[in-house]
Amino acid sequence: MIFLLTSAHGVFGQTPPPTAPGLGGTSWRLVRFEGGDDTKLTPDDRSKYTIQFGTDGSLVARIDCNRGRGTWKSSGPSQIQFGPLAITRAMCPPGSLHDHIIKQWDYFRSYVIRNGHLFLALKADGGIYQFEPIPAASLNETQWEVTGVNNGKQAVASPIPGTTLTLAFQKGTVVGVSGCNNYRGNYKQQGSAIMISGMASTKRLCGGPGVMEQERLFLAALTSSATWAIAGDTLDLRHKDGSLLVQAKRAAK
Repeated sequence: MIFLLTSAHGVFGQTPPPTAPGLGGTSWRLVRFEGGDDTKLTPDDRSKYTIQFGTDGSLVARIDCNRGRGTWKSSGPSQIQFGPLAITRAMCPPGSLHDHIIKQWDYFRSYVIRNGHLFLALKADGGIYQFEPIPAASLNETQWEVTGVNNGKQAVASPIPGTTLTLAFQKGTVVGVSGCNNYRGNYKQQGSAIMISGMASTKRLCGGPGVMEQERLFLAALTSSATWAIAGDTLDLRHKDGSLLVQAKRAAK
């Protein structure tokens, strides 16, 4: 542990303090990586590389084109260790830092928060990842067109052709079209946490294979959502277990 903290001194030229603030409930995005061999890497888009530390020891990460969920623990001041990361398996584009980060995931051993930035150090003088806080975001006054809904079979399906599903958030109220009917509900947002409740909708009965079942699944997905995240023009609503429930793209103005 002392060696790792000395590693941080070697890269950044400052000796880390003996203790560091807690990570639970914080969210970060990657600024750069500096290796012990003077390798320097920066992301093309900081919002593609994020990490969220839950207060219960859970962890949610985005690593370029993939998203994952795992665990973290801190056994003492400035110590950190990540558990296995369950992550999607998309092929990220050339130049991505995805493979670099995944290869080093098991080797994080210490952290420091200094001047508002998080520094995660690898064991054996492997290098340091620098993160900055994710800027405060809000769902208020945003509109979305749904591109995928969890079908209850561990998969996210695109809307049935000819149907439209939308979301609009406004001062604690969420409204939209659920493929057939109009709906309205309430939402509470605190950081990356969200709770949607009090759903009501019109009672129109629409024909077409699967339309009403899609509507049922969509509204159930909304009320089961526990976290939200925006990356670029994409909104993800996820269950508390990290599974994707709803994905949407920002609606054209």
